[in-house]
Amino acid sequence: MVNQPSEKRKYCRNCYHPMAVGSRFCRHCSQKYTTGRVTFKELVTEFIETIFNLDSRFFKTAKALLSPGKLTNEYFLGKHKRYIHPLRLFLVCAVACFAALGLLVSNELNEGFSVQNRKNQRQADYAVYRDSLEVVSQEVLKDFPEGDAKTAVDRILRKLPDTREDSIYYGFLYINNDWTFTTKQFQVSKKEVAIMSPHEIVKKQNFDGFFNRLFATQVVKVNQEGGSFLKSIMGKMIWMIFLMMPALALLLKLLYWRRGQYYVEHLIFSFHYHAFAFIIFGLVFLAEYFMPDLAENWGDEDGHIAIAVVLVMFYLYKSMRRVYKQKRLKTIIKFSILNFSYLFIFIVFLAFTFLIGLFLF
Repeated sequence: MVNQPSEKRKYCRNCYHPMAVGSRFCRHCSQKYTTGRVTFKELVTEFIETIFNLDSRFFKTAKALLSPGKLTNEYFLGKHKRYIHPLRLFLVCAVACFAALGLLVSNELNEGFSVQNRKNQRQADYAVYRDSLEVVSQEVLKDFPEGDAKTAVDRILRKLPDTREDSIYYGFLYINNDWTFTTKQFQVSKKEVAIMSPHEIVKKQNFDGFFNRLFATQVVKVNQEGGSFLKSIMGKMIWMIFLMMPALALLLKLLYWRRGQYYVEHLIFSFHYHAFAFIIFGLVFLAEYFMPDLAENWGDEDGHIAIAVVLVMFYLYKSMRRVYKQKRLKTIIKFSILNFSYLFIFIVFLAFTFLIGLFLF
């Protein structure tokens, strides 16, 4: 009987460790066996797995996240490898949610500001044309002082809209010499807005102080390029909410001081709750983008947003009950304090993000 040749021994292409016959993964470095040739399917699959980690952990995490507080409790029991890391889950859901929001509002923002900019440009062109026409008219009247020339010129000028007096009012916080703040407003003609740069417009106002001139310049720039500014702010809001997490975890630590939980455990609770909120609002944004008539079906323009807010609030309450295990009355009181404080923290961070975005725009 002739012996069959044995299968050729394999080696890991990453660490060169010998692999058992028939094995698909290296037991030394865990890399999947490959001959080095990469197909398009393998490239796409590896990319998706790297970004979203679409293995069993993804589905286990999604299932646990849908049950308020379950994912956090599981993580506190030490089941870390079974689920996606809280920080990674938070960031992926945040990016997906704001990408859906950007998809929804980007076209509306661009269209709205484009219409206004075209209107301002058209009025500025009329103003420039009217100035030129009046100069030419004066020369014509010098050459033809008598007859119907003046009547004809006046009739032509009356046919054209006079937009030279149309103005835009800009307002900003002005820093006085004693470091107090007042609201400053200045007037700029639409002609100047269309043909002058923000720096030139502000220079003409003769404001005192470097920061006043900088602030006024940025206000004019935002009004001229509002769509780009709002997109910039939306891009920074992910980091704004991320920086809010330590403050929210500190608040939870104070509310549940006697329970003796670590600060980082409250931080994990915050990550999981926000991941769920991002998923809900992201789905609403996507539904509204792909189904524009959704608002009409709800019977109210913001009805679907209101339902999402109620769902997220209920999820927070149930999560607090299951994770911190306190009675309903105590949980309701702390839930109310948490939401009121969260709103305050959100407004403060949003204002700070807006100011940073304004000065960096």
